[in-house]
Amino acid sequence: MTTQEAFMLVYKQLMQNPMYRGSYDARNGDEHFMYGIASVMESIAYYAGGDSLVAEFNTYWNANMESSEAIAEIFRKAEWKKGLHNAKMEEQTADFEKEFEDYEKAHTCD
Repeated sequence: MTTQEAFMLVYKQLMQNPMYRGSYDARNGDEHFMYGIASVMESIAYYAGGDSLVAEFNTYWNANMESSEAIAEIFRKAEWKKGLHNAKMEEQTADFEKEFEDYEKAHTCD
């Protein structure tokens, strides 16, 4: 087995794992960690198939990273909206409690 063939075996094996293809939990994961993986995978791809395999890997990787980050952005927006909703509910509850206290004071005989 040649060195190139050995690198190709490693490359194909690693590409079975979504993380090594650029798919990850961007909400909780660190993109810097992922770019470290990309650097190693580019080296493996280069030794396995040269510049053409590196270009193929980068195209695939970038699409998956963008998808992972887009999904995380959707969740961030939903969480932000939920936070606004919760804040609005708390504000409305406080307003209601104040109105209730005022009503109670106005309609209670001491």
